[in-house]
Parts: sequence; C-alpha cells; structure tokens
Amino acid sequence: MSYGSNSITISTTQAELMRLLIDRFGEVVYRTEFVECLAMRTPTLNRNSLDLHIMRLRRRLLPIDLSIRTVWGRGYLLENAATPEVVPVSNAVGT
Repeated sequence: MSYGSNSITISTTQAELMRLLIDRFGEVVYRTEFVECLAMRTPTLNRNSLDLHIMRLRRRLLPIDLSIRTVWGRGYLLENAATPEVVPVSNAVGT
C-alpha cells in the first residue's frame, strides 16, 4: 500500500479494512461495517479483535503519514496524519 511517496506492506485482513477506510476517506466507517466486511474471513470477530486489528493497522500506517481516528460510539475514520497547526494560547488576563 502506498500514500504519497511512501509505501508499506499490509496483511490481507488489513487490506480489507483499509479498503473501507480508503473508499470513505475522511468519513466515519461504522464498526458494524468492519464486522460485516470481515465476517467471511473471521466469523468470530468481536469488538476486542476489531480493536486489535485497528491498533496494528495504525502502527503500520505511521510511516506513510496516514492515521485512523476513533469516532467514539460510532467507528473510525482515515485521515492525513500531518501535524495540525499549533494555535498559541495566551494566559494573560485583561492586558
């Protein structure tokens, strides 16, 4: 798998998960969609095993500047891992 000028090797299961995330880049992919996608390959897939797959995939994506963000209570979304802009914070009161 490649993104920009970088590439990584991922497993078949990770490729199936990535297909869902890539097809909806920047949008939420619901947990149930991942379970349905992997149902034939892993009939006993549960919440913990899906979390484990996502955790391993997150590590694999680090070198290619992609990240998987958890959308609590819903699922995950794939996004560019570029460092967000830092906004300075001021503590001054009434100056």
